[in-house]
Amino acid sequence: MRKLVAALAVISLTDAAILWVSQVSGPFPSVVPLGNPTAYRNLYLHVPISVSTYLLFTIGFLLALSYLLKGKGWMEETAHYFIVAGLVMGFSTLVTGMIWASESWGSPWNWDPRETGVFFMFLAFLVYLAVRSSMKDPDVRPKVSMAFAVAAYATIPLSFLVPYLMPSLHPTMSETGMFIRGGLTPLIFGGRIILVSLEGALLALL
Repeated sequence: MRKLVAALAVISLTDAAILWVSQVSGPFPSVVPLGNPTAYRNLYLHVPISVSTYLLFTIGFLLALSYLLKGKGWMEETAHYFIVAGLVMGFSTLVTGMIWASESWGSPWNWDPRETGVFFMFLAFLVYLAVRSSMKDPDVRPKVSMAFAVAAYATIPLSFLVPYLMPSLHPTMSETGMFIRGGLTPLIFGGRIILVSLEGALLALL
């Protein structure tokens, strides 16, 4: 346990230093289709958190599915912790996304397809928590809650794909990729995605 806490502390301090560099000297485009170009610095914060959210929920989903197939108790417990960590990151994704939207689109909430998809993804896993806490039978609760977690995962590919299926203000992966080319930007992005994902995983394990 102490080693996990120490690892989380080191990773968090490293991530904070990289984030500080990104906000002080990270590049941003001089011309953007909408809003203030400096808002793009929020991508250094928002994108790694959102990637971590998807990753944590995916690990939780795989563990939940494994539990339903194999019935090992540690899988159900660990799946739950990863889903809780995913909810923490999911809430942070919504908040940082609203900051981006406020700066770039003029309003913190626009019912954009990606915004809406992530919101429903977050709600689906909140309902999972409600379902799990409402089940009092220790033999029934793991099976029902893990089955619900597997079903809730359907909101994740939906939230990812909706900007490609209908008009959306949200930048696509290719548009974001154009921004992160060259210089230190790919290193900052890649490093933060790895570090934030590790932070989320360590929180789940702790």
